[in-house]
Amino acid sequence: MTSNAMNLRPNNEKYLLNGNQLVLNERSGGRHARLVCTSNTCYTNVENYTPFDTMDGLIYKVRRYFGYSSVPKYRLRNTSVYLYESATDGVDIEKFFVHLNLPDTYLSWFLVTELHVWMLMIRSMVEGKEGRLMRNEITARMWEDCETRLKLMTHMPQSVRRKGLEDLLQQFRASLIAYDEGFLTDDKTLAAALWRTLFTYESVDPKYLELIVQYIRTQVEHLHTIGTEKFFLDGKITWKPFPPFYP
Repeated sequence: MTSNAMNLRPNNEKYLLNGNQLVLNERSGGRHARLVCTSNTCYTNVENYTPFDTMDGLIYKVRRYFGYSSVPKYRLRNTSVYLYESATDGVDIEKFFVHLNLPDTYLSWFLVTELHVWMLMIRSMVEGKEGRLMRNEITARMWEDCETRLKLMTHMPQSVRRKGLEDLLQQFRASLIAYDEGFLTDDKTLAAALWRTLFTYESVDPKYLELIVQYIRTQVEHLHTIGTEKFFLDGKITWKPFPPFYP
């Protein structure tokens, strides 16, 4: 988060800082004040936003009364399939290879997919308990897909595939920390995280870094415009048009 963004946090205990979201602790009509970061500007966007723990439906109330999540885990698991598909089938991976000058390899596929999964995780985590469950489900779908794709490489010994997955897991954990720091700090820090992770420390034209930073800021802001029920109970989302990746 930029220094300007830090100044947006009120000196009032009714506001809580939750990831990249400023949340009104006193739930007045379910309104939240979200911190939306674009390229050089961070600003609060107060909107009529209804998180799961304030929904008034009878089923939601009954489940909360008995200490359950507002949404059954199986429903979140089903939705996570569609959300994960948006990060794979919903992304034209070849355009990322071409327009970011990335090699056409399994690792490059994983790094681009990982980036989109991370953006979905950002959106999930503003939803409290259900958000954490959804984050875990999306991540589980990713690793299931990674393992399935590796199994198609029949020429590769199983021990090598297993070691490859372990290496990707370590890389994934490090990338989450780097991307979070960059997203909540400034564009330079985010670009540095992308250079280390997506571009694997290789020499890269700055225009590619600028392009992907703008892409991330645009897509995260777009994901925050998707309503809670659409994101969590439907999951069939699309990314915002952003040439040259999406026409």
